[in-house]
Amino acid sequence: MYNILNLSVTSAVLFALPLVVSVVWKKKFKSKVSLRYFFLGTVGFIVSARVLELAVHYFCIIQDNAVSRFINSNTAAFVIYGILMAGIFEEVGRYLIMIFFLKDNRTEINAITYGLGHGGIEVWIISLAATVTYLSVSIALRAGLPASDFDNTPGFETVLDTITNFTAFTGFLWVLERVVCMVLHVLFTLNVFYSVVYKKISLLFFAIASHAVVDIGAALYQRKVFPLVACEVWLLAGCAALAFATLYIRKRLAVTAQKQN
Repeated sequence: MYNILNLSVTSAVLFALPLVVSVVWKKKFKSKVSLRYFFLGTVGFIVSARVLELAVHYFCIIQDNAVSRFINSNTAAFVIYGILMAGIFEEVGRYLIMIFFLKDNRTEINAITYGLGHGGIEVWIISLAATVTYLSVSIALRAGLPASDFDNTPGFETVLDTITNFTAFTGFLWVLERVVCMVLHVLFTLNVFYSVVYKKISLLFFAIASHAVVDIGAALYQRKVFPLVACEVWLLAGCAALAFATLYIRKRLAVTAQKQN
C-alpha cells in the first residue's frame, strides 16, 4: 500500500542521475569543461525559476485575488500563463547570465555544461524533493502514524493518492521525465548560447517559444486533462523535435559564419 520500495529506488536514482551525468561529462572533456558554467547553471535555475517565477506565482496563483481566481478557474488561462512564465523566466535568465557573467570560454561544451547544471539541480529540487517527501510520509504511515494526523495538512489527500498508486512504472516515468528534461535544458541552453554568440535575438525568442510548447503537456497534466503517460509522450515528442531543430540551426549558423569568413 505504501510503496516504500518503489519510492526508495526512485529517490536513489533521481539523486544519482545529475551526479553521474556531470561526472561522466567532466571526465570526458576534462579541462574543456568550465565548472563556472555548471555552477551558474544551477544558480540560474534557482534564481529564475524558484525565486523570481515563484514570486509571480504567489500573486497570480497562490494568493486569493481576482487574477488568481480567473487563472485557477480557467484551464486555458492556467495553461497559457504557466507555459509562458516558465519559458520567459528560465530562458531570459539563461540569456542574461551568459551576457553578463559568462563572457569567457563560450564554447558549445560549456553551453552544454550550463544546461546540465540547470537541469541537474531541477531534478533535485523538483522531483527528488517530492519523492523524498512521499517516502517520508509513507514510512511514517507504515510505522503506525494515523493518517488522521494529517487531516489538517493541505493537499494530503493528493499525497496519499500518489503514495498509494506509486508503482514501479510510475517511478520509471518520473526518472524518464527527468532524463528528458535534462536533455531539453541542454537544447534550450544551446539555442540561447547561439543567440548570444551569433547576436541573433530571434533564437532567444525561439528558446522561449519552444520551452512553452514543451511545457503544455505538463500544464494539462496538472489540470487533469492529460494522464501521466500522455504528458511523457508529449515531452518526448517535444524533445525530439527540438533536437532536430537545434541541429538544423547549428548547421545553418556554421554555414553562414563560414561564408562570412
